[in-house]
Order: sequence, then C-alpha cells, then structure tokens
Amino acid sequence: MEELQSRRRTLSAEMAQIEQERQQMAWTQQQTIHWCQVIEHAETFRQLLGKNLELLSFEERQAVVQCLIRASIMGRATWPP
Repeated sequence: MEELQSRRRTLSAEMAQIEQERQQMAWTQQQTIHWCQVIEHAETFRQLLGKNLELLSFEERQAVVQCLIRASIMGRATWPP
C-alpha cells in the first residue's frame, strides 16, 4: 500500500508539471499568433500609408508613431494567463 501511495504522489507531481508545461506552451502559442497579427497589421498599415508617408509633416509622422506605440503596448499580453 505504501508503495502505491508513493507512486501516486510521484505521478501526481509529474501530472502537475505536465499541466504547467502545457499552459506555458499554450501561452507561447498565443503570443506567437498575437505577434504574427501585429506584423501583418503593420505591413498592411505600411502598404496603405505607402508614399503618403513622405507627404506627412514631422508632427504628423510623430503622431503616427505614437499611435503605433500605444497600440503595440495596449495589445501586449502578460504572463501568467
């Protein structure tokens, strides 16, 4: 009986470790998807802005950069989930 209880504790600890690793992998996957979307949106934004960026004043360019930074910061996820 004692041996079975020891095995059960070992298995329970291993299962807890596996669950923690699963959660970390899921979080990493979510982060990868998020940053792929950020890159896609940035590329789309760049294409839409295109040559018009050259027409913007310094202040307008600065406003665009500040908006991008704000959007990037607000979209960031944190760990743990």
